[in-house]
Amino acid sequence: MKPTTWRTRLRLPLLLAALLAAPCLLAPAAQAARFKRGGSTAAPAARPDSLEQTRRPALRPAAPLPGTPGTAGLALRSLVVPGWGQAVLARSRPELQGRGQAGFWLDVGLVTGAWALLHLSQTKQDEFQAYAVRVAGARPHGDASDYWVDVSNHLSRADFNQSMLEAGGYSERYLDPADDWAWPSRSEQTRYRDLRAVSEQAFSQALAVGGAIFLNHVLSAAHVLRLAREEPRLSALPVPGGVGLALSLDLSTPRH
Repeated sequence: MKPTTWRTRLRLPLLLAALLAAPCLLAPAAQAARFKRGGSTAAPAARPDSLEQTRRPALRPAAPLPGTPGTAGLALRSLVVPGWGQAVLARSRPELQGRGQAGFWLDVGLVTGAWALLHLSQTKQDEFQAYAVRVAGARPHGDASDYWVDVSNHLSRADFNQSMLEAGGYSERYLDPADDWAWPSRSEQTRYRDLRAVSEQAFSQALAVGGAIFLNHVLSAAHVLRLAREEPRLSALPVPGGVGLALSLDLSTPRH
């Protein structure tokens, strides 16, 4: 009997665990912008501390709520479930409400599509195997066995063994009568090939969708890292005749 050769078929993980250490890309860098308003010689004498009052410190966002995780925790959450880290961050920064929802719903759609493709692949696999057993007299050999490929490519076990003899693959022959199969005609064999092709194509498409799921998780983690590092800052600037306001972005790592 021919030793069974198994093909490695990686089943698609629908929920991803943390696979990357994305937070290590961060390098803390603290920045502070201070604007000093110069005194006027015509102005009345003022105490030294009144000059300090002309310095307008940046109006920073409210401090994060107690229990809010750091950037690593936020990235890990969005890596596992897209949009999770953004939702946690929005609790202390209301202006971020709704950010990350697109990634979450995209993930729901992709996971649903991957599940549907895997279900179709399994259904067609059961169908083509049952068809080979019923029409060609084949015997079950497991889902990933090369036996089903050989049944697809040769009309009978004798035809396969003859081709192995001609190719020098003596150990690859099916010598056990329990491995026998024989297609009545080419049309039945073609029908079997079509069913098997649908199963294999659906499985390949599911793997491609799995890659899109993984990419969506990574992009969501990168997105929440960027949001966590953006700190809107409102600063007072001296302008002729008064004080103006300027809005800037501080991309340094926030201090909690």
